[in-house]
Amino acid sequence: MAATRDKIGYAEMRRILEANPMKHLEIEAVVDWYKTGEERAKADLLRAQIFEAVNELGMRRPTSMAAQVWEKIFSVVVRESGF
Repeated sequence: MAATRDKIGYAEMRRILEANPMKHLEIEAVVDWYKTGEERAKADLLRAQIFEAVNELGMRRPTSMAAQVWEKIFSVVVRESGF
């Protein structure tokens, strides 16, 4: 997603998505959040990019029970990482 963002920007990505309605759009790629050092720094950057994309693309928060559980876990990770 970052490569596409760098090439065409979020505004164009959003325009394309809105012109081709999709019922669901998901972004998932939370890895290495439990590690330290350089691996954790890379994971923190990826997480920040995911949050940025969600906001810029106008995505909504998940409503399923599993998503709510992950959101609670993720909120702890975010709080600990200083976001």
